[in-house]
Amino acid sequence: MCSFELQSRCAVRGVRSAELGFRSPAHTSYLTPHTSNRVPHATIHSVEIPVFVTRRAEKAREAGRLGIRFERVDLELPEPQALDPAEVVEGKAREAYARVKRPVLVEDSGLSIHAWGGFPGALVKWLERSAGLEAIALMLDSFPDRSAAATCAAAFFDGARILMGRGEVAGSIAASPRGGGGFGWDSLFIPNGAERTFAEMTGEEKDRVSHRRRAWEALARQLPELERAGNGKR
Repeated sequence: MCSFELQSRCAVRGVRSAELGFRSPAHTSYLTPHTSNRVPHATIHSVEIPVFVTRRAEKAREAGRLGIRFERVDLELPEPQALDPAEVVEGKAREAYARVKRPVLVEDSGLSIHAWGGFPGALVKWLERSAGLEAIALMLDSFPDRSAAATCAAAFFDGARILMGRGEVAGSIAASPRGGGGFGWDSLFIPNGAERTFAEMTGEEKDRVSHRRRAWEALARQLPELERAGNGKR
């Protein structure tokens, strides 16, 4: 029986392939082993191991570090254009299921800058590509408020039910990009209570406070099998 498991700080192993043979070992698999150094976790029985559909290997690595059990497929999906990542992932989840015909996981994140009324949100990837991270930091120099929120939505869809988890972390935008770790806009975001950006933290440090971790945990809590296993309260 396959399982979908959420646990903390597990080693990630996988073999990447460009093949899209959806029931063969051609997938990248992140089947995280049990360790003694973990938080209480949930094992979701009675469903296939879901397929995490993402072009970003970094997202797969983060989910793997958090103990999410999945097979990865590198597949381009159309994205609804919206500020809220939750609106984006619902459309992506339905499209992903239509393509792979198996239970799927999708994820999207956003950077909501308060001085800009929540912009760019989930559109941050386009601003990053067109203007760059340095420009985003500079554009805030004329505003007294550099506060922001990092948001993430993760969704599961099996063709019948769509479940979604949301995570948010309050913080601020650095005066300029800092750090060489992470990906995307990690070098701009400083979570509240920290002095370093996500990109200046180790992966494990980021995972403890990240919006992505909160989203995956919120998704796992919604699965009915989670409650039956007796691990619904975290």
